[in-house]
Amino acid sequence: MPKRNAIIILNPTAGRAKFHDLTQILNDKLKSAGWKFELVTTQSQADARSIVKSSSSNGFDTVIAAGGDGTVHDVLEGIDLENQSMGIIPIGSGNDIYRMLKIEPDPVVAIENLVNGEDWRVDVGDINGTRFLNTAGIGIDSETLIVRRETSGLVKRNYVLLFLKTLGRLKPVHIKITADGKIIEDDFMWVIACNNNYIGGGMLVGPNAVLDDGLLDLVMIRKMTKFNMVKSIPSIFKGTFINRKEVSEMKASEITFETDTPRELGVDGDLMATTPATITVRRGALSLITPIR
Repeated sequence: MPKRNAIIILNPTAGRAKFHDLTQILNDKLKSAGWKFELVTTQSQADARSIVKSSSSNGFDTVIAAGGDGTVHDVLEGIDLENQSMGIIPIGSGNDIYRMLKIEPDPVVAIENLVNGEDWRVDVGDINGTRFLNTAGIGIDSETLIVRRETSGLVKRNYVLLFLKTLGRLKPVHIKITADGKIIEDDFMWVIACNNNYIGGGMLVGPNAVLDDGLLDLVMIRKMTKFNMVKSIPSIFKGTFINRKEVSEMKASEITFETDTPRELGVDGDLMATTPATITVRRGALSLITPIR
């Protein structure tokens, strides 16, 4: 296995592993494998991205995101796709990007997988110039993130509770979608372009998405009653909601969303784009360290 020179971007607010414990595990596992590494505790999103952007010129061939999906996204935005590999130590609350690897999000196991793993070339999405690994969506997805921005306490930290709270104010959005030249225009509860399968701590919204096929899985949920949306929540976690009559999907490499007035979109679990939005995918753009596949 390669002996890497890695910079580890630690989000101190992620909270699933104590700083001291994580440092000890890294020393035990990485140093014994012949890795060189530097652990950096970040102070903000901007701080993380700035450190990552300069890491390639500073000689690091690998960047490890130690945190949740937000930390992974910050690393993705700054990483040198041509010359660096990415690894993930999942210590966040959702860990949906790590979930695609079908591994229990245990930090110790994750570090062992980094040492013993191999590089997997995975697709990277782009929405209006912002990279993403997971999903880009509009409707209940983005509205839930808007509600989170306005909420505090326990509900703010629980995506399902936010999802339910959002239903109370949710209205269908009229969206014109163009997917590889095909135009679809209707009122939608949710439209989401999936590179990965999961959002919201385990919601299987893109069960047919494949991370290395050069395509996005476009899932479209047309207008339905709020009662039926609530009833659908268990099936969203199972991925079986895709079989409902209100739901359709297709594969595409380029997608645009247009709305009557500008609307925010949820991208990798945060609000990072606004309509009109153009979404594309770069096949195999990222080298992601994963267990031997």
